Formats: sequence, C-alpha cells, structure tokens
Amino acid sequence: MRPLLALTALIAASTVLVGCSSPYVMTTKDGTAIMTQGKPKLDADAGVYKYEDSEGREGQVRAEQVNQVMQCGD
Repeated sequence: MRPLLALTALIAASTVLVGCSSPYVMTTKDGTAIMTQGKPKLDADAGVYKYEDSEGREGQVRAEQVNQVMQCGD
C-alpha cells in the first residue's frame, strides 16, 4: 500500500509542476522534435537555446541547428 501512495503523490506532484508552464516543441534541422517545459531561452552569447525537457532535465541545442520553436495548442 505504501508504494502505491508514494506513486500517487509523485504523479500528482509531476502534474502540478508540468501545469505551471506552457509546453513547447523545438524542431531541429535534422527533424528531431524536442518537447520542452516552458519556452526555450536563446543564449545569444553562447549561441544556444537552453531548455528543460518534458522529464525535467536541462538541455541545450546550438541555435544554428534549431529550425522552429512552437507553443503547443491548449
């Protein structure tokens, strides 16, 4: 029973965190689609887009490789 309660709490917490920002899709020139939490931020000095993916991990992609950044429909 305890693992079920922990799993339920984890799912509820994830839902709340994901609901705090609008999802975006960043498409690269090679066709890769990256789902992000919130709008990716362009770091012009470094030449990269920085983002947090749908699993909460931070990442970055060279700006020259990004084809499109779109907000997902509500």
